[in-house]
Amino acid sequence: MRTTFACSLLLLACSAHAQPGTVDTTFHSGLAAGANIGTVVALPDGKVLIGGNFTTYDGVPCGRIARLLPDGTLDTSFGGGAGFNDDVWTITRLPDGGVLVGGWFTSYDGHPVSKAVKLSVDGTLDTTFNPVLDNITTVVQMVVQPDDRILTLGYGVHFMPYIRLRRLMPDGSLDTTFNIPSYAIQTLTLLSDGKIMIGSGRQSGDMRCLHRLHENGDIDSTFHLAPFTMVGMSWAAVHTIHPLVDGSFILGGHFTGYDNIARKCLARVSNNGMLDPDFDPPSSNWGAGVSGWSNVNTILACPEDRVIIPKLGYVSRLNHDGTLDSTFHRASAAGGLSNSPTNISITSSARQPDGKILIVGSFASVDGIPINGIVRLNDCVVGSACDDGDPSTANDTINGMCQCAGTPTGCTEDLLLSITLDAFGSQTTWELQDDGSNVVASGGPYADGAAGTVVSEEICVPAGCYHLVVNDDGANGISAGGYVLTDGLGRRVVDASGAFAEASQVMGGPGAAIPQAFCLPLSGARMLPGLCDKPSRSIAMPIHASVFPGASMYQYWIFDPHGSYNRKLSISSTQFTPGNLVTLPVPTNVDLNICVRPMVDGSYLPFGGVCTYRFVPHHTAGSAPSSMVTGPTITLFPNPNRTRVVNIAFSGMEHAGTPVQVELFDMLGKHAHTGQFPAAEGAFNQVIHLDAALPSGLYLVHITIGGQRSAHRLLLE
Repeated sequence: MRTTFACSLLLLACSAHAQPGTVDTTFHSGLAAGANIGTVVALPDGKVLIGGNFTTYDGVPCGRIARLLPDGTLDTSFGGGAGFNDDVWTITRLPDGGVLVGGWFTSYDGHPVSKAVKLSVDGTLDTTFNPVLDNITTVVQMVVQPDDRILTLGYGVHFMPYIRLRRLMPDGSLDTTFNIPSYAIQTLTLLSDGKIMIGSGRQSGDMRCLHRLHENGDIDSTFHLAPFTMVGMSWAAVHTIHPLVDGSFILGGHFTGYDNIARKCLARVSNNGMLDPDFDPPSSNWGAGVSGWSNVNTILACPEDRVIIPKLGYVSRLNHDGTLDSTFHRASAAGGLSNSPTNISITSSARQPDGKILIVGSFASVDGIPINGIVRLNDCVVGSACDDGDPSTANDTINGMCQCAGTPTGCTEDLLLSITLDAFGSQTTWELQDDGSNVVASGGPYADGAAGTVVSEEICVPAGCYHLVVNDDGANGISAGGYVLTDGLGRRVVDASGAFAEASQVMGGPGAAIPQAFCLPLSGARMLPGLCDKPSRSIAMPIHASVFPGASMYQYWIFDPHGSYNRKLSISSTQFTPGNLVTLPVPTNVDLNICVRPMVDGSYLPFGGVCTYRFVPHHTAGSAPSSMVTGPTITLFPNPNRTRVVNIAFSGMEHAGTPVQVELFDMLGKHAHTGQFPAAEGAFNQVIHLDAALPSGLYLVHITIGGQRSAHRLLLE
């Protein structure tokens, strides 16, 4: 950003950003040794509310609840004298700035209270709130609905096996229109449509721990009730449910399988209850001494659809596909009986307005730094304004690596055109034209006899809109080759194969004479990294964009780099299903580029980098698959089947680890079951547990192996 030389030195020093996940040593923890925090709330002004079993903070009496200033020091303007007489388990912020507090207490500042209270902004007791909590010993969660009614979760008189949900009116009186579900509920989440997701703990027998409720508390029978498993134990539980913007959600808890598919304590589930196979978190390598099935009690959202997962004493960040994010430092907390991360507990987390992360629980140090009960980790808000201290740049923002980077002025846009040649390089030339059709850069022809050689052309142009044309004088494209145009950050502008005739360029569509330009600089908007570059994806499967902060709309650009297809789609969602587009339908078996741009404050930002997709037809029950499995012989038994437990076996596969997808449809084409498994040692033997409620009749089983599919009949009696 342009500035004077003297100031640029100072700003350069200030613009450095610490690695995400490292301890922010500027944040103060005033908790005494041995105390712990059970809940934390980040307030819009940067202050922090904490609750737990502590009775002092920085040596000042505070009665198990405290408000901290943004730097972690005690805010002495908040509080009610003696505070609570027993543990605080949950704090919920209200729209008016007040808070609901729940726990194991019976008094606040000497006033007799129930297990939940309402406090004003300054921490004084609101005596107009008098909750009816008969037979509740501890309130563990409170969620406020849009109509101000309060979903309240608490332990019954027999503690853990009897965790009850009830709904209170705004004044605390019991809402008798709410039908209380009879489950040992561990957690709940309010959905955008008013429905309620509940996670429960279940013992042997019916291990279905996830249910969706209607607004009145009745079970939503349209939600798929998947069984949970816990290897070596007869108990499974869901401890936290984190909703995502696309309607799906991530579950954390104590389990080793969801819907008979291995998932250790983490799973992403669609809005109908089906497992999302694209999210497959690690089953190990979470940290020294931490097994893959260790409990997950809290999940925190991050930019670009990543999530923070505290697991025992380690704090990790996962990418959208569930893999560990190597750019995030894995912080390690300790302070248990053996000063080990495996003996401590992380109970809650929150994100402050500046993007930094608060982690609370029972620990005495983090990464070897003495810290009791609360720590702040460095992170950043991607896309926020900053100053990189460079006088030759403008429009500086924080990027996905938490680095401040600006756009160079003048010849601002560095491009790299990489062409993989065929044996006839002398036939290949290219031109880059501006939006006035003026040639601003060109190259070629190249040497013959260099098939497979990659030539790299460096280009620098001002910010603006451009059009790339790659020509082949032989009118047969670049055999087994192609080209990729990237910007200075390595983001792809165009990614094309060599399968064209005389010219490759983005056009308005079949028969169109008007070239379509790309504009520079690209924005940071992008398709989800875990679902980018799919060479064989069903056209009936959705594709996803990363969430962009502040976006109200997303526009997708779908195009063939060789000119046969081009369309833009504007919707409010971060996902769409290509097969659902009726007007100008997306073609199958064509190599396409797709990019996205967000609308922020009423205006579209530039498009981001492209991903490549090749969509294949989707085949429903009763239709003929495009390719059938001709290798292994597949056996389903018992068939006919009375138990709803089916064994699928075959051998003779080419490669170990080949993914095997199993889908079950009734004769009307209704989807009844899905699962995905790896084949070990080139063989497959899998027990499939179907829903016991499936009616008798004839079903079709689709088994897809490495892109090939076979169909089989299964008779359920």
